[in-house]
Amino acid sequence: MGEGGGSGSKLSTKGSKNGASTSSSSLNESSRNLQEALKPQPQPAEVDKADETRVSKDFSDVKLSILVSLSAFPLLYLVNYMFEQLNPEFTILAMAITGVIMLLTVPMAITKFIKLKTWAGYTFILFTFTSMIDLIITLEYHGYIKGFMTVYLAKGEPYLQSPWGNAICAHDGTGFYLLYLFLVYQISNGKSWRSTGIYWASALVNSMTVLLFGVACGRHNLTFCTFLNGPWAVVPFVFGIPLFTKEKRPSWNEDGSAPGSKSSFGKVLDSVTALGYLLSIWIIFTKATIVMNTQFAVFLQYWDHERILTYDDPAPFVRIQSLMFLFFILPMQVVSLVYTLQKKKPKFLWEITLAQAGVMFHAQFSVIVTALDPKLEKDVITDLTDVQFWIYNLILLIIPHLQLWLLYKRHVVQEVEGKMVKAVKERVPDTDSKKKM
Repeated sequence: MGEGGGSGSKLSTKGSKNGASTSSSSLNESSRNLQEALKPQPQPAEVDKADETRVSKDFSDVKLSILVSLSAFPLLYLVNYMFEQLNPEFTILAMAITGVIMLLTVPMAITKFIKLKTWAGYTFILFTFTSMIDLIITLEYHGYIKGFMTVYLAKGEPYLQSPWGNAICAHDGTGFYLLYLFLVYQISNGKSWRSTGIYWASALVNSMTVLLFGVACGRHNLTFCTFLNGPWAVVPFVFGIPLFTKEKRPSWNEDGSAPGSKSSFGKVLDSVTALGYLLSIWIIFTKATIVMNTQFAVFLQYWDHERILTYDDPAPFVRIQSLMFLFFILPMQVVSLVYTLQKKKPKFLWEITLAQAGVMFHAQFSVIVTALDPKLEKDVITDLTDVQFWIYNLILLIIPHLQLWLLYKRHVVQEVEGKMVKAVKERVPDTDSKKKM
């Protein structure tokens, strides 16, 4: 009995311990549940925003584009050495064939390494490679490097050794290069590249029009290598026309009811833009009359600050650029001026402004760099400290971009942001109603 009593007391002790541990675990579990309930939960919009940020930051194709472009340095050095060993009679033909092979093999070589599976993606990566070639041409023109494009510049496209040729190559190796990287980024991340594409296509159409017409009117004869520019003359239309006709246009708020648009500062910006367009129209008309050999003194005063306008060696590149302004840009600027001070702005104004800004992005860079080229004759080169020269040309460059920024802030971005805010409000539960419940 003593043993039985002892065992009973042990059992009762174990039972009390098990009960205590069970109640303790249940209390701990309740405490954890309470903590989880009180812990602030992320809003659905914040989660989606984080996911969107992670998706939109894929730079793998951009990095590959940079690597592909940098491969131009050793490749061109090797090719230039091979050209130096060839019979001069076959050099030009060999350069043209080599150029075609490069244009075909570069996209084929990168297909296994890139995520882009579109013709546009392949094309823009290829163009980063050719942009680096143009940067090499610029560096060799100024004597910073040697032995990369020596034979090609002497026999293939000698007009690129001119001040204008140097300017467009410098722009291709810097401005267009960054634009191609941005286009690769947009396409590889599934973003709309319609606006960027229109901006780029307009700039490239201007570049190729001036170059090809200038070569046709200049003192250098066409060579096989001249026709290597063919893809750059065709591609802007191949990709640009579908951007206008097939791609979805951005959401547009015709009234432009953006914060700050009705403020005094917003009205000042509108007035500055309108005045800038008036000055731009006058500058474009003045340049066009000068290149057409006007004798009016009021226009010839401008020529004293930009004598490059009538410089035709080796080709009338700047003349043709000025005529492009007159027939292509000036009509669009007149339309923009009409709508600048109006509250309601039509959707087509966005495309017109993109085209203007794209052309000026390329043209004004080329004009300014050409006018300041140290290899020009002393009676042609523009003084770096000529204030009027800078004012005139910066007005042409800045005003379309200012208008583009104002349209983006007031008529494109704000409506999209409004939709995002509305979507967030629909998805986030009403906390006040929950509290009442």
